Amino acid sequence: FYSDLELAERNDFVYPGSTQVAYTDGSIGFAPNYPLTQTDVTGEIGSASPGYYSVAGPFPEGVIFRNDILRTDQQMGLFGETTFDISDQFAITAGARYYDVEVDLEGSANSSFFNLFADT
Repeated sequence: FYSDLELAERNDFVYPGSTQVAYTDGSIGFAPNYPLTQTDVTGEIGSASPGYYSVAGPFPEGVIFRNDILRTDQQMGLFGETTFDISDQFAITAGARYYDVEVDLEGSANSSFFNLFADT
């Protein structure tokens, strides 16, 4: 058995009121936001580091939280079974199994919360 799976998942969470947020300086809405793994824009600040992202950004208006993940699974399995006849009425069956699974997650979860001043 062999399986090689790649699953890209991007979930945008839209809070309609986020486009109406008013800050003390009179600005409305959150500043543009980018994936934390898009360090050409964000720089390597906080938990930001170069890596996978599905869309470079900025996030669409109203998106206040994004999960942007690439999952890769690689699986290999070997299975075997044999039966030994002890007599005409009795047999012993033995089997073995080897299974190897490798899972990797890349990407980021990023939000616009507290993002009222600058592009982050």
